[in-house]
Amino acid sequence: MIKEVIVVEGLHDRQKLERIYPEIRTIVTGGSAISEETLRLISIQAKETGVILFLDPDHPGRKLQDEIQSVLSPESVRIAFLDQKKAKSKDGKKVGVEHAKEEDIRAALDNLIHFLPEIKQGTLTMSDLYLLGLCGKPGSEEFRANASKTLNFPVSNAKTFLKYCNRTGMTLTNLEQVIR
Repeated sequence: MIKEVIVVEGLHDRQKLERIYPEIRTIVTGGSAISEETLRLISIQAKETGVILFLDPDHPGRKLQDEIQSVLSPESVRIAFLDQKKAKSKDGKKVGVEHAKEEDIRAALDNLIHFLPEIKQGTLTMSDLYLLGLCGKPGSEEFRANASKTLNFPVSNAKTFLKYCNRTGMTLTNLEQVIR
């Protein structure tokens, strides 16, 4: 059972989740332009039960995630990531949680990411990624995409991948184990 309130972007996302998990509670942001009132509501829920951010795997969704996280305590937030390919509409023109298959939604909610407070973040550098072949070398993009899938991170560029690694407290040793 999911105890936290799940934050989604749209009503169709909420409806999709409620069909899969009838008992869940959600907050709908109404898109990427979030109101102060909705941010306050999310903050209250984060303190009471914690929240799960389950936003669309696109640029506006990531921007919204950053905006929401900037006002919340890191301990009260977990994030469900959905691969963009698994969230495309049938015609391939739209991306969103509402378009994902039930098994992909369940997998995302079973593999939540918890970011650490900034003071406890990891110490990986771009040089570490380069030495491991995760950036700056032929095949780095695919190698990084595979590592992202293993870590339940969204597929991203090297800078964002590094940010996700550090915000989850990943060490060089941990990362080496993941890619081997």
